[in-house]
Amino acid sequence: MPAKFIGLRLGLTALVMLVTILSGLLIASFSPSFMFWIAIGFLCLIEFIAGLFSVNHYARAKEQFQPSGATVAIVWVLIGLFAITGLLAIGVYWAIRDGEGSGDSAFAGVLIALTTGWSVIATILLSNDLRHQAVNQPVMETRAEHRRQAHSLVASLALLRGITVNDDRSRLRLDHLVKKLEMIDTALSHSHGGGVGAWESGRGADVPPGSGDDIPTAVERITGLIQRISSAAPDDLAPCLENLEEETRRMSLILEQHKLF
Repeated sequence: MPAKFIGLRLGLTALVMLVTILSGLLIASFSPSFMFWIAIGFLCLIEFIAGLFSVNHYARAKEQFQPSGATVAIVWVLIGLFAITGLLAIGVYWAIRDGEGSGDSAFAGVLIALTTGWSVIATILLSNDLRHQAVNQPVMETRAEHRRQAHSLVASLALLRGITVNDDRSRLRLDHLVKKLEMIDTALSHSHGGGVGAWESGRGADVPPGSGDDIPTAVERITGLIQRISSAAPDDLAPCLENLEEETRRMSLILEQHKLF
């Protein structure tokens, strides 16, 4: 399917360029001047660039990384600015050109410089966008994983809050655990993933690769312990709370290593 769209866009681009040339010939009564051909050629160049950029969208349809919507919009603006500056330069030179065309070489250099300059700006913008996506993909995946782990804690937290105990000491321990786990849930929900948030806070995420696997393992142990507490007999509640407190402390240390606390 993308190949059909690419062929269609290329065909339409060629058709528009052909219509531009034929229209120019008709307007000039088949005896166009040098500057008229320059103007027609520049219009065809703009159409070719616009068509080529449009084709790029479909050509990258199956690629892992594609230019963002904002970048695409900016590039279209750049193409518009290139068209405006180029046509303005042609209009000015056409008005001041002498009959012998002594400045034609210099004017050609101006058009080449304009074309090269705008092309370089657009290329840098697109390449930086794709590079930024490639660099930040692991960060975004880590953020998504941390948010999934936070979501796993939400149901367990609701279960922990609903546990009722008779003695004040156990009730105090439960309250402390709920507050600590709420902090853990918040940290995971707003995880920087080792990306921008890490260096903006001045604390680079220097966790060794693969150490993120500790977080889902710890969350799984915590949720399992909360399930056990919810169905524990009164005599078994104290050791279960002790285990959960230990696991919560371990989880806090893991989050500190990941610079999430």
